[in-house]
Order: sequence, then structure tokens, then C-alpha cells
Amino acid sequence: MIYINNLPNFYSVLIPKVRYSRDISWFDKILFSEIVALTNVKGYCYAHNSYFQKVFDVSDKTVQRSIKRLEINNFIKTELQKAEKTNAIMYRKIYSIPPVNNVTTPPDKNDGSRARNNILKNNTSINNYVNKPNNFRSKNQKTDVSIDWINEYL
Repeated sequence: MIYINNLPNFYSVLIPKVRYSRDISWFDKILFSEIVALTNVKGYCYAHNSYFQKVFDVSDKTVQRSIKRLEINNFIKTELQKAEKTNAIMYRKIYSIPPVNNVTTPPDKNDGSRARNNILKNNTSINNYVNKPNNFRSKNQKTDVSIDWINEYL
């Protein structure tokens, strides 16, 4: 893992399902993004609450509440490994739901059809208004604009 200024150097993803959720706080969204970034390394997040406390300068209770809210809203799943005799938690794995690597699949080949469709749908170059007062025209009505008219207008 590459570190810059003692912080891991990799990207994170904030999927729309989480980003636009009204059931979680802004910090929960940022924490989810960090969990996803850590998931990219091993397939699960292995960080302790103390790591999140240090990185985001928040209390342990804040981290616990955020993880719980993310779990309740089915954005993450936690798996605890406990010791057999003492029942103490040995480690925790946090998985993002759905797996982030399957959120969007880029097209295999750019055939241009998507771009052509968007151009046709988003064509804003059609001027439906000629700059004369009370002179509106329909989309299908053609307007002859001559150089003389432009000079006269200017």
C-alpha cells in the first residue's frame, strides 16, 4: 500500500445509492467512501475504529454510530471474528454492498451510438427566437438571415 503524509493513496467511490440517501449523514457518506477505498486493497475493509478516529478527527462513538447506520441501511456488512474461549473480538471485516467493482461497467467498445444519440437529444444550437421584438418562430419554420439584416441590427 502506498502512503502519502501517512495516509493511504488510493481513490474512493461514492455510489449514487449512498450519495443521495437521506437516511444517513454526510459523515456516514464520507466514512462509506473511506471503507470502499480500503476495500479496494484486500476485498474488505480491515481498519479499526481508531484508524477512522485519527483520519477524520472524530470520537469513537461517532465512528460506531456511522458504521451502525451504514449497516442498518444495507450499505455495508460487517463480519466479526471472535476468540473461541474469551469471546473477545479478534478482528472485523467490513464489506461494501453492492461490491463497488461491479457498480458500473464501462462499454467494451465505443461505437459512437451513445454519443450520437446524446447529441441529437441535447442539441441546444437551434435558436427558436429571432432577436426582434414579438417575432417568435416555430422549430420547423426557417428564417433567412442575411448579412444586410445583421448589419442593420448592429
